[in-house]
Amino acid sequence: MTVDFTFAEQNVTFEIDDSQIVFNPDQGGGEEPGGGDEPGGDENNIKVTGLPAEYTNPDKSGTPVVVNFEVPAGFKNLFVTIRSTNEEFVRAITTLGLNETFDLCNPGDLEPILGEGDGIDEGLHLLPVDGELTGMKQFEFNVTGFMTMLRLFGASEDYFDIKAVDANDKVVEGTLTVHMTE
Repeated sequence: MTVDFTFAEQNVTFEIDDSQIVFNPDQGGGEEPGGGDEPGGDENNIKVTGLPAEYTNPDKSGTPVVVNFEVPAGFKNLFVTIRSTNEEFVRAITTLGLNETFDLCNPGDLEPILGEGDGIDEGLHLLPVDGELTGMKQFEFNVTGFMTMLRLFGASEDYFDIKAVDANDKVVEGTLTVHMTE
């Protein structure tokens, strides 16, 4: 393990290899080496694949746009904020109620839109099939189907800011960036 402290404003980097780090439980620093204040270390942390990520015309290339979460403590919140440079797309998501940060764990009135639909209109299928994300330990956030909708609005830069919070209030954040060039 190497610890790297970089001070960007002064362009100075300090590197410390793990042979110079001494674990001393009497001096604080957690119950286990590398574990922070909770026993078990990394197995209690949220693991994410697919964030941050950048895509160009994923609907045309057939590239899946997916973020996978492993949340040992279980989800408390999964916040999503959608931003776009395309005004028509922004109007469309505003009409759906998706123009502000929403929580997939607590979708409230947005559940029919984010889930399977309301029986009349098709939903976006962003929620788990059983509907309950709170407490889940694994989740595939698949927005591939959403990419076809983006294409309808033409060229744009679109950002999906994602913030996962677990039951212990640990947080992982990142952004999916989508470039629609046509």
